[in-house]
Amino acid sequence: MKVASRSTWTAPSVERAVAAAAALLAGPYIADRDFRLVTREPGSVRRDLPIWESTPGVVRFDADGWGPVQRDDVPDVPGAFVLSNILSSDECEQLLGLSTAMGWTEDAPVSLGRQIRQNENCVWIADHSLWEPIWARLAPHMPVDPERGAPVGLNQRWRLYRYDGANEDVFRMHTDGDWPGSAVVDGKLVRDAFGDRWSQLTLLLYLDDDYDGGGTTFFVPHGAGARSGDLRSVRVPRGGALAFWHGEHPLSLLHEGSPVTRGVKTIVRSDVLYMVPGATCPA
Repeated sequence: MKVASRSTWTAPSVERAVAAAAALLAGPYIADRDFRLVTREPGSVRRDLPIWESTPGVVRFDADGWGPVQRDDVPDVPGAFVLSNILSSDECEQLLGLSTAMGWTEDAPVSLGRQIRQNENCVWIADHSLWEPIWARLAPHMPVDPERGAPVGLNQRWRLYRYDGANEDVFRMHTDGDWPGSAVVDGKLVRDAFGDRWSQLTLLLYLDDDYDGGGTTFFVPHGAGARSGDLRSVRVPRGGALAFWHGEHPLSLLHEGSPVTRGVKTIVRSDVLYMVPGATCPA
């Protein structure tokens, strides 16, 4: 891989809506009341990594403290875009508090080991009261796929990643895989809970921004199959979202979570689900 140029783009700062309501911060969060262990899965080292489910209603959403949402396409990174103000500051704090209560592990139930993914991990199955309000804010800004139409929701399997600047944590160059829609059904985690939808886009939600480094950096090749290209790094404000194509999509790009050199960066990784070709979109 030969790099011709490097640049960093910071998404425009869009003035937030002012919340009229009192702060919604909650906690401390308690296991078996606010969240519960669903199952355990193997990682590259451990065989017992916890998978959590949140209790419906434990995250309280601002009526007017989020938005306005603005979509900005990332310059020179085909198909990537940023959505501002998806989450309010209070909502970010609640997600940070819950994930901290669930706990972080160095290992992760993914195929990439620590030589690629040097960060901490928490896997959280988002219940309907959590993912659906967020999806309602995202959906109007999501792209239509020529073969699959409009997207139908978020993958409920959330992978949270915590990058500590004290360790210069990094997620080295990789491409994101595509996923079916997972969910908890009758108390058990089902990997493909619907059978009719599959992801096309990665969605990253940024829960903090008091850190240095840590941009999401794309390798944009100089043409199909080219081994030379440009590095384009993207910085997203707290509460914003970054989306880009993944899996077998022709615009799926190599990218990294570049090293955090100060502070802590925490993101939620989910996926935007589209119907598989030939399936009927749910009403």
